[in-house]
Amino acid sequence: MRRRLCHCVLAVVIVMGVVAAAQAGTRRQHATSIHLYAPFNGDAVASGIRIARTVRGYCWTISLSDWRSDAYRCLVGNEIHDPCFANGIDPTGFVLCPLYLPTSKVLRIDLTKPLPAGHAGGDPTVHPPWALQLANGMWCEMLSGATGTIAGMRINYGCTDGHSTLIGNPRRGTPTWTIFAAKSDTASSYQPVAIRAAWW
Repeated sequence: MRRRLCHCVLAVVIVMGVVAAAQAGTRRQHATSIHLYAPFNGDAVASGIRIARTVRGYCWTISLSDWRSDAYRCLVGNEIHDPCFANGIDPTGFVLCPLYLPTSKVLRIDLTKPLPAGHAGGDPTVHPPWALQLANGMWCEMLSGATGTIAGMRINYGCTDGHSTLIGNPRRGTPTWTIFAAKSDTASSYQPVAIRAAWW
């Protein structure tokens, strides 16, 4: 009887260990990944970055979407592009602006005016990311202009389905970050959703 009891206890311990390992593996697998957008490689445009078109314009202020020191808010005619990224090695010639996600083609703006002073140095990831990919695969981008509020929280992101919005900032207390999502900018209810990836 004692030997059987020992075997049972050992089996329970093994099963608990397997479950715990599986849960830990799941947490690792689904932990939110962190990315820094890198459109340049040295003094050249990075491989894999595809330029949709080249236009002329200028950047008049720091980015409102991204707190990187090389991120700007730029103007082409009456159209605002934010964020746009300058090359740290040669920031005088042009900037690249994703259209409108980290995986999208970019707009190249040949600068007609010198760049203004950028954000102060420091870790940009302490601020909200400019783009998020949710666990369901949907992308959402920071809204840098005027938006509304839901339950007292700013509508911070618009999503690629054309109507969903994310409100407030990502909640980073667990390996898998979450953020509140609403079905539209006029919704009265919201729920937390998991974040697959965050981009600065």
